[in-house]
Amino acid sequence: METQTAAATPVEAMQPPNQTIERVVAAYFSALREMDIERLLELFDEDAVSWDPVGSPPMRVRDKSNNYFRALSTIFSKMALREEEVFVAGSEAAVRWTGVAILRTNPREVDFEGISVFEINEQGRIQSVRSYWDKATLMARL
Repeated sequence: METQTAAATPVEAMQPPNQTIERVVAAYFSALREMDIERLLELFDEDAVSWDPVGSPPMRVRDKSNNYFRALSTIFSKMALREEEVFVAGSEAAVRWTGVAILRTNPREVDFEGISVFEINEQGRIQSVRSYWDKATLMARL
C-alpha cells in the first residue's frame, strides 16, 4: 500500500518551520540579554515593525534615526529577558518572559514580566513583534 502525504496549503508553504521560529526567538532573547544590538538587528526584516509595548506607536525596527534597541542600550546597563514559555502557531510565536532591568543612572535591579508575539517571515526574519508589558509600572519602580 502506498502512503500519501497531503500537499501543503499555499499558506503552510509560505510559513517557516517551527524550528526556524524557535531558533529566531531564542536568538532574539540571547542578543537582547547580551545587549548585542548588531546581532539583534540582523534578526529583523528590513521593513519590520515593533510595538513595545502595545499601545505605543509602532516603530520601524531598522530606522537608524530612531532605533529602539540602540536607545535601550544607552538607557539601561542591563535589560535581560528570559523566555519562560514559547508557543509556536503558524508563522508566529507567543513568548511569556520575565525580565530584569537596571538603569545606567541607578544600579537598582527591578524585575518585570510580559508577553511578546513574534511574526516570522518566509526568510526566517522577524517581520513584527508586539510586546505586552506595563511600561509605566516598570519606569516608576526604576
